[in-house]
Amino acid sequence: MRGCLQLKCRQHDAKPKFHRSFLFSVVLLCLVTSCSNGARSELLDLPIGGVSTPGPPRFDSSLVADFNDTELGRRIRQDHLNKLRNYDQQWELTIDDVRIRESYGTYNGCVVVTLTDGRGGPDMITHFVVAGILFQDIGGGIQFVAWKEGRVYAWHEAYSLGLLAREDLVDISKRIIPDLPYDYYLDGNHVGLSVRVEEFIKQWYLYRLSRNSDVDITVDDVWIEAYYGSYNNYAVVMMGDGYHNYINAERIINIDGVLFRYSSENSIVIWGCYRNFMELQDAYDRGLLTRENIMDIADYHNQVFYPKNPVY
Repeated sequence: MRGCLQLKCRQHDAKPKFHRSFLFSVVLLCLVTSCSNGARSELLDLPIGGVSTPGPPRFDSSLVADFNDTELGRRIRQDHLNKLRNYDQQWELTIDDVRIRESYGTYNGCVVVTLTDGRGGPDMITHFVVAGILFQDIGGGIQFVAWKEGRVYAWHEAYSLGLLAREDLVDISKRIIPDLPYDYYLDGNHVGLSVRVEEFIKQWYLYRLSRNSDVDITVDDVWIEAYYGSYNNYAVVMMGDGYHNYINAERIINIDGVLFRYSSENSIVIWGCYRNFMELQDAYDRGLLTRENIMDIADYHNQVFYPKNPVY
């Protein structure tokens, strides 16, 4: 298999050298940032192949100061505030707490912006995946939203609903970082998954293997068997490696009535900005994936591995 599956994923929301030097960087970065919280991972801003990822976008509040006070700007801010109140009444916020930081234009009637809303957030750079494209979150409670006809959506929601196309998100990523390297959005071995995201996933998978064993392996021994799409800022994949000798034994996994058939001990996992890798059952139990997401993933899994004998 080794990354040769080229079926186009549903719309839903490279081989760099990586060896002991990368593991040393991981240890050093842990010491510097005091990574004591297992649920959050500062390590996702690691350099790739010895070259640091582009820095955060340069925000200039003066460029959007007037937009905040236009009729459209106030509508976006008020609709965002209304969405927060619908989810949780505890936030005692006003429209003055909601400020648009940057506007990236209008796509198919969607106004794409970043904003803050007074709730704050960790001051740390992390990454998230939408449509197989890697984006940087510079922290501080910045929200990445799209507004259309009175509704406010997270970028991954807008993509899942078809309000934003992948081409739109590529264009937005270039607006955020004008000199963005092509591998942030150019497809790698899997349709819809960029080269840079593939690098991150493979290197983190290798790091997990290296951490749990003394076997001398490199990134060349790791590959992505299948890519199932991006859901809620997480990439869903099945990994492969030259270390595990998986036993060939068919098994059925039941996740809330949705059945997955596997022919070995290998399983589908998710990868995202705060949690390295997680099994689908754990992701579902934590609310990171919905049952509809699970059904969509199972449907694609059947198309790829069991087209003539699916399990439902």
